[in-house]
Amino acid sequence: MKKLPLGIHSLAKLLDIRQQQYFLPTLENLEVTEEILESFEVERINPVTLLFQTGYLTIAYSFTAIGQMFFRLRIPNYEVRAALQSQFINAYTDLVNEKSGLQRQVYDCLEQGDLLTLKSIIQRLFASIPWRNFTHSDLPDYEGYYASVMYAFFASLDARIIPEDISCHGQAYLTVMLGNHIYVMELKVIDGETLEDNPALAHIRQRRYADKYRGEPGKQVHEVGFVFSRSLRGLVRADWEPVH
Repeated sequence: MKKLPLGIHSLAKLLDIRQQQYFLPTLENLEVTEEILESFEVERINPVTLLFQTGYLTIAYSFTAIGQMFFRLRIPNYEVRAALQSQFINAYTDLVNEKSGLQRQVYDCLEQGDLLTLKSIIQRLFASIPWRNFTHSDLPDYEGYYASVMYAFFASLDARIIPEDISCHGQAYLTVMLGNHIYVMELKVIDGETLEDNPALAHIRQRRYADKYRGEPGKQVHEVGFVFSRSLRGLVRADWEPVH
């Protein structure tokens, strides 16, 4: 399997993630066949093929099923993950100049357990995304867009990230671990502007996603629900509860 050289800026451009509506958290848990890894048709490039061929995904292990060879892929290390997600942030938001400052603020909030300020930062983040990103695009209608932008910011930090965190009750959108805090997160996108209750937080509680982290020594566990509005193109509600 020959690797092809490609700069990370060219990579983000070729992926054209705005148009393909690619759901970024799936990059952490991919199983593919050898056919996908070796296919390289420039006019119909598969994002997974491109990421593997350029070295941003690597083989964790292989196995045989239904008469085929399968490969479980992973991002090689934190440095590659941070660089990759940083470029995805640029591609999704165009906030190149503001990005590093926002990343530092998000990191500080997560490390300190300051979810009120985190909510404010995320609202500013989406409010700052240029309107031209939505011109001739249905991105505001795509739930994976909001999830991917959020994931890209969290995954670009020096934190432990578990996308689609699986438990016996289902899977949470994302779990983020930083310092003494564990955040079990869920995200919902609505058509209107306001709600009486937070459906994302209710979903976490109903499915008991945070149960697997109860009793972690020296850790504070948080259930966090984010609600985005298609019409407002941003975060309209965020609620959280500590897990005792």
